[in-house]
Amino acid sequence: MNTFFTLLAILLFLPATGISQTKAEKQARKESFKNRDKYLFAARPVQKDFTHTLPFDYHLGQIIVPVVIKGKTYSFMFDTGAATIVSSDLKDELGMNTIFSNNMADGSGQVEVMRFYGIGDLQLGPVVFKDVVGTAIDMKKFEKLFCMKLDGIFGTNIMRTCHWKIDYKAKTITFSDKRIRPEGEVTEIGFTENFSGSPLIEQVIGRYSFHSTMDTGYNGGFKIRDSLFFDTRKSKDIKMVRGRGKSSMTLFDSKIDYEYAAILDTIGLGGHLLKNQFVSVAAGDSYLIGNELFEKYGTVILDWHKKKLYLGAKDIKEDKYFKTLGISPLYIGDALHVGMVWENSVAARNGVEPGDAIISINGIPSKNMQQEQWCAIVDLLRNADADIKVPMVVQGENGEEKQFVLEKTDLFNP
Repeated sequence: MNTFFTLLAILLFLPATGISQTKAEKQARKESFKNRDKYLFAARPVQKDFTHTLPFDYHLGQIIVPVVIKGKTYSFMFDTGAATIVSSDLKDELGMNTIFSNNMADGSGQVEVMRFYGIGDLQLGPVVFKDVVGTAIDMKKFEKLFCMKLDGIFGTNIMRTCHWKIDYKAKTITFSDKRIRPEGEVTEIGFTENFSGSPLIEQVIGRYSFHSTMDTGYNGGFKIRDSLFFDTRKSKDIKMVRGRGKSSMTLFDSKIDYEYAAILDTIGLGGHLLKNQFVSVAAGDSYLIGNELFEKYGTVILDWHKKKLYLGAKDIKEDKYFKTLGISPLYIGDALHVGMVWENSVAARNGVEPGDAIISINGIPSKNMQQEQWCAIVDLLRNADADIKVPMVVQGENGEEKQFVLEKTDLFNP
């Protein structure tokens, strides 16, 4: 498990209220469903009888695909946990008009009222999808932090019109208006849809059953809400480690909080039993299953018509370790700060706290750091092997500087 940082870009399209009580709330909820069905779910492919395979760029555990809008190619994240999104810059460039507004929630559970815009035609490979609607988000912080150009998110309101196969080994996506049949031994899992069309998969931990979002916009594996986790017997029976800070960047803002890493001996997934799998436990309202797990299966077929997932293996590799450098830097604005610090790590033993200023990392000073230098650090830390040593200097709130050398350690067995 490599935990430099985790991109969490889930964006859910929510009804205006939860359980309606008042007449106004009932009307607002009814209006949300009406807007969804009339506008968001209006997207559809123009062509008939097509099957196409295209390569994708797999960057920091994210699937990036090229899409074409009005003759120009853009980079979009392929995200089963989100409705379609465009960057604010792209929205302005294309002069998109507001269609409607609705509540939106990101992966931390934060809710904001968002406007939805008419995108029109969007092309993936040779296939054109018409009447596409999406919201707009300022994506500059993602581009800077994760060293990739990101113009938008290819979301579930488009995906649910076709059949999809993600091949993590070949780094290709196949999509068709006809069923894509699984080959060989597979794990078949049923799913339901949330309000925005994202697949929801039943999970069982201990005596609790709940639904997690299949989220290819999340480059982790299992993410579980802390309140449920600590109410199960699992939290008392297993070894785990705690971190403090923020290691994920949501579409809205995130705050400093505690996060836990653990390996569960058993997890029920859609009626199938998985053994010894790594889980991330954090505050918030979201339960997620991301690319780190699906990559273990090699391939994933999504059949929205039958509401089935076909995972390309019967058994997957079990996890044993939590090997990490123990710290996550965040590059926000023009400053480099400590994002997350894990207990038992070198950084924690040296008294490093979330929010401390990073003076230098691997000999590169953070003052006036250029984007190219930051991206070199991203590559270094993300791909760190067991023998790497990374010198770091940080400065706390009191002005005291601390110097130490990061080493990759199994924090379950420090």
